[in-house]
Amino acid sequence: MLWLLVEGTDDIRFCNAVLKPNFEVVYNHVETWEYSQPKDSKTTTLIQSINSMPADYLMLGDIDERPCVTATKEDLSLRFPVLSWDRVVVVRPEIEAWYLAGLDQLALQELGIQRVSDVDSVTKEQFDRLVGGKVHHTNTMIEILKHYNVEVARQRSQSFNYFWGKHVE
Repeated sequence: MLWLLVEGTDDIRFCNAVLKPNFEVVYNHVETWEYSQPKDSKTTTLIQSINSMPADYLMLGDIDERPCVTATKEDLSLRFPVLSWDRVVVVRPEIEAWYLAGLDQLALQELGIQRVSDVDSVTKEQFDRLVGGKVHHTNTMIEILKHYNVEVARQRSQSFNYFWGKHVE
């Protein structure tokens, strides 16, 4: 069993559409858990439970404004003291970048999204500007996932490529 611990609903949507099908080749069951909603103690208890059973977990966390991957892992470790650093995946800078990374030129044109040369620098606010504002955020993400190409994402995002090579292949 694999647990994917993620920050929010955008992350859950991405994991369920892109990551989960690939992990289900290796794991009998893949479950997602949103750690931003319940109290930190509930997520800590979940991690303890996972550690006591024959199961794995990955915690995805955005680098956001932090200076580096280490700082992100430190912050998450302070919130969840039982967290193992080697189970933390840092998304650069935020999950919106991974969404955009998987779109080829044709998909970008179909969705009316301008190509960004450095997707690993795209923040949530920049994503919202690219898709026509915050009101279109969720609907555009759903449409992006219908066009998502993992190989394109690996070419366009160092962050996603590192994750994929280390945890999926």
